[in-house]
Amino acid sequence: EEIDKYRKAEEELCTEVARCEKNTAGYRAKIDTAEEIIKSQSELIEKYTAERDEAQRAHNEEEGRISGLSGRIESLRRMDEHFEGYGQSVRFVMQEYSKDRSLFTGAIYGPVSKLISVDAKYITAIETALGQNLQIIVVENEETAKSAIALLKRNNAGRATFYPISSVRAQGETDEIRSAKEYRGYIGRADTLVSYDERYEDIMQSLLLRTVVFDNIDNATNAAKSLRFRLRIVTLDGQVINAGGSFTGGSVRHNSGILSRSSEIEALVKELAKRQKAAAELLTAIKKAEDAMEASRTKMRDAEQTRDLLYTMSRAQFAELDTAKAKLAANDELIQKLNDDLSRLAEGSDRYEGEIRDLRMLLDETAKEIESLKTKRTEEEIRRHGILDERDAKTEAVNDAKLRLAVLETERETKKVQLSSLSETKEAHENDRAAAHRQIAEYAARTEALEEEKRENRKMLAKEQDKLKELEGSRTDREEEGNEFTRLENELREKIRAANDDRERVFGEYTRTEARLGRLREDNERLENKLWDEYQITYEEAVALDYPPVTAQNRSEMASLLSSCKARIRELGSVNPNAIEEYEEVSARHAELKTQLEDLASSREELLGILSRVEDEMKESFTRTFNEINTNFGTVFAELFGGGSAELSLTDPEDVLTSGIEIKAAPPGKIIKSLSLLSGGEQTFVAIALIFAILKANPTPF
Repeated sequence: EEIDKYRKAEEELCTEVARCEKNTAGYRAKIDTAEEIIKSQSELIEKYTAERDEAQRAHNEEEGRISGLSGRIESLRRMDEHFEGYGQSVRFVMQEYSKDRSLFTGAIYGPVSKLISVDAKYITAIETALGQNLQIIVVENEETAKSAIALLKRNNAGRATFYPISSVRAQGETDEIRSAKEYRGYIGRADTLVSYDERYEDIMQSLLLRTVVFDNIDNATNAAKSLRFRLRIVTLDGQVINAGGSFTGGSVRHNSGILSRSSEIEALVKELAKRQKAAAELLTAIKKAEDAMEASRTKMRDAEQTRDLLYTMSRAQFAELDTAKAKLAANDELIQKLNDDLSRLAEGSDRYEGEIRDLRMLLDETAKEIESLKTKRTEEEIRRHGILDERDAKTEAVNDAKLRLAVLETERETKKVQLSSLSETKEAHENDRAAAHRQIAEYAARTEALEEEKRENRKMLAKEQDKLKELEGSRTDREEEGNEFTRLENELREKIRAANDDRERVFGEYTRTEARLGRLREDNERLENKLWDEYQITYEEAVALDYPPVTAQNRSEMASLLSSCKARIRELGSVNPNAIEEYEEVSARHAELKTQLEDLASSREELLGILSRVEDEMKESFTRTFNEINTNFGTVFAELFGGGSAELSLTDPEDVLTSGIEIKAAPPGKIIKSLSLLSGGEQTFVAIALIFAILKANPTPF
């Protein structure tokens, strides 16, 4: 029956084990699922992080390009507004007109370059065809021109050319111009390739009607030869065949002229819009990647919480499974022992049957003897009862005496034990009280020292934080000043580029002047036509410029001077008259920024030194306290568990400030590799031991 009872218990335990195994398998599957989610989300986070970083890098590049384009557009617009690249006299007239129009007796419409618009592919040809005529100022009438000239003269602001709309009339189209259409490579008359208001028609035709545009120098040369060099021809790339047969040409700087500035601004504005759109798309991509990262982080955190919860729940289930398996093993062992007992009982059953037969025979013989002895026993029984009564009385007296003696002995031993225990307790209390007084004194002194050290550390931390804030503010100022310096540097570069453009224009003017000297030797009439066709001035106006005349006597001297001037111009290269002042200003700014940078570097090194010292002190304090708590933990653990061992260890002893802490605890008679294998009560006692160890190292005031 007992075996059957344990077999029924075995069935129940097997059912319980199967249930626990099923539950633990479910937990394992769920934990594996959570781990897969964590792994996949972690990979997604890495992917989105890479995408975000790449988009951020591209966005930063686009921001740099946008900043550069904005600066370039602003610079070009500022140059356009301030008439950069124009002659001093032109700038003066236009600025004075914008300030006070009452100084002039009529309207000033602006330089020719402001009154026309040109397709990008014709800009080089039209700039070359017009040359300095781009800076001719168009005015309402002759009185307006006279008032402007008077203003220039009063202010000693230089000379300028004015075209009154009321007096300038266009020359007619010649046979050569009409015949040029028949030649290969013909593009059109220069005046038909520009757009302008119809009121400027006579002025534009007077400037451009006698100039035609061809596609390249070869076709232009063939046409010029056929027309006997009676026509001024300009190619799309800026080469010129002058009337009379002279050639002017060479390399042309693109996007550097006054006329190309507007088209360049328009192109830059389009490029800026494109870059801004790309930057906005990259910001959207960054936001999308960050949202995806946040969603993945949320999923990963949820999966981690689920996994941790499953670990916590599974520990109890695993413990329950281990308990059920242990009970099942114990039950199997009991069944085995009962089966062994049953086997031994079965073997003894046969032996008992033989003994029963022998005993029955003996019983019969004994029955006979009993009958004979009954009579004798009756007699003896009477006598025995008398003796027994006497014996019982004496035995009772002896027992009473022994009982009293045992009670007295017990009381005496109890009193001795109590007396000894009280003496030991008294001595222990005396020792504990003395030790407690000593410990209190030590803790008080130590508490005072730690409080003083804490106050000093707080003062030092406050000072360093204030200093760090000041340095952060100073760094922000320096960064702003550095940005201002960069902006000034960009402006200087633009000015240098404008100066280079001026030098190129001056050199071009010099080349045209040299060609003009050659044509003067040929024919006075052709010279006048050439002056009018190319420069719209008469011979008398040219003489009025007061250049010294070239004679046969000084021709060689002038040629030598000319060669010398050419050499000196080439040696000068790109000239910036304000370079010295700009250099001194930039140099002073550089020296100031360098000093500030050195101050920042020195402050940074000082702060890093302070941080290093504080970190060393933190490491030393942490290590000292950790070792003390570790010692206390082992002592308190042994007191709570009545033995055993426990210790704390660092996962990364090389870096104590970021290291994790592992708890190792083994109650008496157990070898534990993980705290999860301890029971709930044992885990609670481990936690209590750790709390007491910390309190012993750093006692609370209450």
